[in-house]
Amino acid sequence: MNSEGPVYSGQCRNGLSGGYAGRPHTLRVKTECSRIESVDHLQGKVHQCVQREMGDFVLRRADGIYTYQLAVVVDDVWQGMTHIVRGMDLLHSTPRQIYLQKLLGYQTPVYLHLPLVVNEQGEKLSRQTLATPIDLASPLPQLATLRFLGQNPPDELVEGDITSFWQWAQANWQAEKIPKGNRFMSEL
Repeated sequence: MNSEGPVYSGQCRNGLSGGYAGRPHTLRVKTECSRIESVDHLQGKVHQCVQREMGDFVLRRADGIYTYQLAVVVDDVWQGMTHIVRGMDLLHSTPRQIYLQKLLGYQTPVYLHLPLVVNEQGEKLSRQTLATPIDLASPLPQLATLRFLGQNPPDELVEGDITSFWQWAQANWQAEKIPKGNRFMSEL
């Protein structure tokens, strides 16, 4: 069992039998017993034995919809992405994406997984949890966000306009100061 449910048993690994052959079915990638290792530029070493920890994972659902794992790999390549910055909640899926990149002969981009803002119960704040969005037009919540990400913006930025704020943020950004773990943030 992993955080996404039970590991696929491989029951239909060699095809469907009997009366099931003509029915809608999922399409899975056959995984090999290989260890996928990468270095996340914030979280450090990431490794996973995809077959043992995930099993043969779904690429296309029975209703014909392609899954996130395949879609994101192909989309990133089509867009020419060389660096991927996203939340830590997606860190566990990165080895599967690297596995697919290798199978498809794609370059693996540089990954950096940011800490998540969580509530007092440790739940990720997002649209799904009806969290209040950050006001992108106001420097005050942006200032709090930069501090959450370990940056050290001066208080005077709150008095300026949003353009000045972003100019300071881009000129002074230091990824090595970002904390690794998810954190509660009350000041937004």
